[in-house]
Amino acid sequence: MFKSLRWSSFKRLLASIADVTWVLVPTVIICFTQFIIAKYSSLANSSDIRSSSMTALLYNFFANLYTTNRIEYYFIFFLFLIIILVVIMQVSFVFNRRTHDPELVLKYQKMWDDMKHDRKLAAKTILENKAHLSDIKHHQKRLEKIDPVIDVLDDLGFYESGGQLSAEVIHHHFYPWLSGYYESTKDYTKEQMKTHGWWGYIEEIFKKTAEIEEKKTRRKIEPKFLSSSGDLNDFLEEERDLSIEPITITTDRAHRKNLQKTN
Repeated sequence: MFKSLRWSSFKRLLASIADVTWVLVPTVIICFTQFIIAKYSSLANSSDIRSSSMTALLYNFFANLYTTNRIEYYFIFFLFLIIILVVIMQVSFVFNRRTHDPELVLKYQKMWDDMKHDRKLAAKTILENKAHLSDIKHHQKRLEKIDPVIDVLDDLGFYESGGQLSAEVIHHHFYPWLSGYYESTKDYTKEQMKTHGWWGYIEEIFKKTAEIEEKKTRRKIEPKFLSSSGDLNDFLEEERDLSIEPITITTDRAHRKNLQKTN
């Protein structure tokens, strides 16, 4: 559906390869070079070994590779095979760590959970002004209550585009809200983008997370799928009716003690 998700994954893979190879590859090259110099130093006298060119040393190494002792040949082959496997495993580890890194997204999750009042106002404003979302010229003051919510979701897209967050981790933490607010404010955000250049990342991050949702649910995510099914109004009403009172979690043991006291 959207090639941008594959491109983001490819960039993250390149970054993961760079993380691994910038230390590992130079180390392997240095060790390999020292091995060649020690093994084939016959190209020059021991007193002027430094005068032997690396090109000559490499040529001598590969020219004699098949004529050398078979045990030594197999040792070199398996050594390189092990190095390649280690690099692949390390790249895979770093790639997965980059994909699922929770540090930044948890900060945004905390920020989002603390924005219940703003989310209530945004949802209420959207429900009451559906017909005016694209008319920012005459209704800007009334519609600006939506802005704090869109700012946060657009920030997620901004950091994803810069490789600080992955679309996968944003989907896991924010997809229901991202899809709901993007779909319900599409006319408003596009008009603000056209007029002021605001929120240039929310559409792209929605597309990427929608592609992940398609793969996860194995169903096609059509434009305005929420509003066409009536789910969009339900989503906005749930956001509008959010409780901003702190929730007290009572354990079963505490609940039983309270019952005993009352009895």
